[in-house]
Amino acid sequence: IIRDLFQRAYETAEGCQRLTKWYNQHPNIPDQYKPVTVHSINRWLKNEIYKGLMIWERQSADVIQDRRVVERNTEDILIHVPDFCEPLTEPKIWDAVNAVRSARQAKRNRPTESSTNKLIAPLAGGIAIKNILSGLVVCGSCGLAMVPATSGPYVTKTTGETKRYASYKCSRAGTGGCNNSFNVPIEWLNDTVVQLLLERLFNTNP
Repeated sequence: IIRDLFQRAYETAEGCQRLTKWYNQHPNIPDQYKPVTVHSINRWLKNEIYKGLMIWERQSADVIQDRRVVERNTEDILIHVPDFCEPLTEPKIWDAVNAVRSARQAKRNRPTESSTNKLIAPLAGGIAIKNILSGLVVCGSCGLAMVPATSGPYVTKTTGETKRYASYKCSRAGTGGCNNSFNVPIEWLNDTVVQLLLERLFNTNP
C-alpha cells in the first residue's frame, strides 16, 4: 500500500486530498484498511522511515507547572540512522514527492500584503474561529468532526447582494471515506443551538 501510494504521488504530483480519495476508492486495498483521512496520508508521505531512514527523536515531553508539555526538538539534537531498515519506496521517489510537497507548502505559506502590513505581530500562530460550533459538529455516519465550507459567490434575486452559502460537511465525504453528502447550513444550526441553550438554561424562549 505504501509503495503504491508513493508511486501515485510521484507520477501525478497530487495533493493529500486527491491521494486520500484515490486510496479510499482503490479496489485492491482491503476494506479493513479503509477509510483513511487526509491527516494519515500526510503523515505517511512525510515519514522518512519509508525510505529506510530513522530519525530519533522529534519530540520531547516534560512536566511544567503540573502540566505535560510536548515540544519539538531542534534539528541539531536529532539522531539520524541511515539504512535503518529496508525501504518501502526508493529514496529518490521519496525525495521527489516531498520536494513537490515542500514547494506547495511554501507557496501556500507565502506572506500576503495584508499579513506583511500588520502593525502588531500576532503573539502565536493559530487559526481564526469564526463559527461558534467549530469542532463540535460531528458526522452522523462516521462520527468524524464536520468542517465548515462555503460555496462560490452568488447574487440574490431580491436584493442583488453577493453572498456565499456556508455549511458544515463531513471532512471524509470529499475523499470517499464517508457516504454522508448532506450539508448542514451554519446559520440555521447556530440559531437552533443558541435557542436550545437559552431554553434549557433560562427556561424561556428568546
